[in-house]
Amino acid sequence: MTRATEKAIGVALFGLDQRSQESLRLAFAQKGKHAYELVEGCRADVAIINMDNAEAPRLWSNFRARHATLPAIVLAVRDPDLDDAIHVARPIRLEQLFAAIDRSCGHGTAGPGEPAPPANNKAKAAAAKRATPPRHKSAAGEKALQEDKKFFYDPQDYLLGSLLDAWRETKKKNHAYRLLIATADDWHSITFFPAHRQVLATLGDEQLRRLSTAPLYCMGLRGQRLDSRESKRLEETLGQRRDRRRLDSFIWQMTLWTAQGRVPAGTPLSAPVYLRCWPNLTRLRHNADFMRICTLLADQPRPLPLVARVLDLPLQRVFGFYSAAVIFGYVGQARRAADSLLQPDTPPRHRHHRLLARILGKLNPRVTTHPD
Repeated sequence: MTRATEKAIGVALFGLDQRSQESLRLAFAQKGKHAYELVEGCRADVAIINMDNAEAPRLWSNFRARHATLPAIVLAVRDPDLDDAIHVARPIRLEQLFAAIDRSCGHGTAGPGEPAPPANNKAKAAAAKRATPPRHKSAAGEKALQEDKKFFYDPQDYLLGSLLDAWRETKKKNHAYRLLIATADDWHSITFFPAHRQVLATLGDEQLRRLSTAPLYCMGLRGQRLDSRESKRLEETLGQRRDRRRLDSFIWQMTLWTAQGRVPAGTPLSAPVYLRCWPNLTRLRHNADFMRICTLLADQPRPLPLVARVLDLPLQRVFGFYSAAVIFGYVGQARRAADSLLQPDTPPRHRHHRLLARILGKLNPRVTTHPD
């Protein structure tokens, strides 16, 4: 008898919200071809427990107290290291989840490096010796990852933090504001004109690039609000100033230089990211990959590491785009639990993708000339 013709495996869900349950129900019906169905715990052949739930230790303890011998699959970004459960990483790849369900119920065998399905007697033994909450590696692992300077940075440690503070101040009060910067050789200034969305900078690109990565303690900073007379005098000459820049493109570029392929500290890398609105890339310095990233995120929310893997891009390229885009609100993190439950399918390549890529290169040959 083939798997398709057998009775559907009953799956009970614990710790998942209603939207997430409906997502799995739909996946079981469509991708799973009705080989699995959601049932109550008393009728289940296997249980799926969400261990990224805020009440995960208590949820697991209560589950095992009521279902000591029921095979269990735990969903978590990182393996919680439970003796009598199979771990499936979130966001879920459906083929892995289906294989784990089959193994739990004896319909399949464990592959290389995969845990074998827990037998009933093993589950009973584990339930008998269980006296403490499960050990969670995720908190410590996430903390170690957040502290890794290779992936994360704090804008407030650099000139960028002061620029963002000044920008927000000018937007709130709608008055001109000057940031004075003392370097080893001289004083320089960056002046914001929020009404005109312009910036005057006495530093060139090469100086700004160097300053953007220097620690903040290496320079002196002082901010000052311009009085109406001086502000009006400067505004009247904005059109003739060679050091005039668009405010949005200035902040965008300073962020790319400062981030250096990192994301702001505290950014959860496992959270799906979506495109809120399309950036005006014609006036923001970018490379061709930024357009590809926008297209993928507009399709559906995806975690940043998955974006890099789908598009075959360096992780730093995706991180740099996110760091700049999140400041302007172009991207956001999906807050619904269901958005981070299932891993999105990789969009198939068009059969003429090579031809289309060559045509695009001919139409816009300069799109890749801008550095990160």
